Order: sequence, then structure tokens, then C-alpha cells
Amino acid sequence: MSKLKGFFDEIAKAWYALVGEPTSREQEKSAAFVAQYWKNYLELSPEEQADVWHSLSGMETTADSKEKTKAWIVKTRTSLIASDAP
Repeated sequence: MSKLKGFFDEIAKAWYALVGEPTSREQEKSAAFVAQYWKNYLELSPEEQADVWHSLSGMETTADSKEKTKAWIVKTRTSLIASDAP
């Protein structure tokens, strides 16, 4: 067994001791959710896939970037900066 696998096995044991092991139904439900997530992800365009990872990592997405250039956003930001708003 690798050290990394052993490490994660210990984390799993501690977690299960705290909250209990999932039932087979919960495991199936979780597996179905993950399968659907990846199916949906693979159906996205490359730009949308990049946006998913940017969003998950706290980086700016394409939608965020486009939103920043809208006139009302620019005007509001300029007003807030001018008023020394926190």
C-alpha cells in the first residue's frame, strides 16, 4: 500500500468514526451524482469547462470578465471608488 493511500484510508476511517459509514443506497446515489456531473461537464464547450474550474478555484470566469465591462458596473465601481467606500 502506498503512503498516500494509507494517508487517505486513515482520513476515511476517522471520518466514518465521526459520522458513520454511508449505506449502499447513499453510495449509489453519490456515484450517480458524480457520474451525472462529469457527463454534464463533458458536454460543455472548452470555454465553459475552463470557467467551471476557474469558478471552483475562485478565479475570474469569462462571464465575470464580461460583466465587469457593462456600463452600469463601471459607473457603480467608479462612484464607489470616488466615495472611498470600503
